Amino acid sequence: MKKEELVQYWIDSSDNDFKAMGHLFEKGDYSWSLFIGHLVIEKALKGIYVQEVDTTPPFIHDLTRLSDKAGLQLSEDQKDILDTISTFNLQARYDDYKMSFHRKCTKDFAEQWIKQIEEFREWLKKQAPEAVIKYAFFIRKKNPGIKKIYIFGSYAKGTSHQNSDIDLAVVFDHLSDSFDMQVDLMKMRRAFDTRIEPHPFSESDFNPSNPLANEVLRYGVEIV
Repeated sequence: MKKEELVQYWIDSSDNDFKAMGHLFEKGDYSWSLFIGHLVIEKALKGIYVQEVDTTPPFIHDLTRLSDKAGLQLSEDQKDILDTISTFNLQARYDDYKMSFHRKCTKDFAEQWIKQIEEFREWLKKQAPEAVIKYAFFIRKKNPGIKKIYIFGSYAKGTSHQNSDIDLAVVFDHLSDSFDMQVDLMKMRRAFDTRIEPHPFSESDFNPSNPLANEVLRYGVEIV
């Protein structure tokens, strides 16, 4: 399988498990819904690993370790959340833990952690690929006049697929020729990821009266 097909495999598998988690919760099988919830995040992380690092993800289930290996920068709160979700895998798999975990998994407990799984899953979908972060730092170093850079479009909305462009809004304090600047930015993306599609704006034009800028302001995510 090509890398793009492997990435899509992990995304699809994660999405299927997300549906299964919901069905199990609705049936009152709370401990198994959380076990599947762990797989939702594990498979999403392995998709990111395949995209950013290597086509063979590590055979581990620890979500914090997987995040580190995939190059994600997590807050301490996010690490705490992942460490807790990782225990759902251990508690549901091993007989010594199963009964105590089953008692722990009330409806309220499962509902609370399914919400955390949903929120982290959405956060993962909005993470810019590592190549985009490197590109953003590179162009800022080359152009001190850059004020802000946003990712927008399908990547910011969590609806991207393997053929999606990676739309970036690049806001300058002053821009004399947007065409020439876009050409320069397009050339600089070659060393990082040719899916990147940069859109330069002057700070004065980056406001809600500009339709494209309005979309960025409403749905975009500032990355650097």
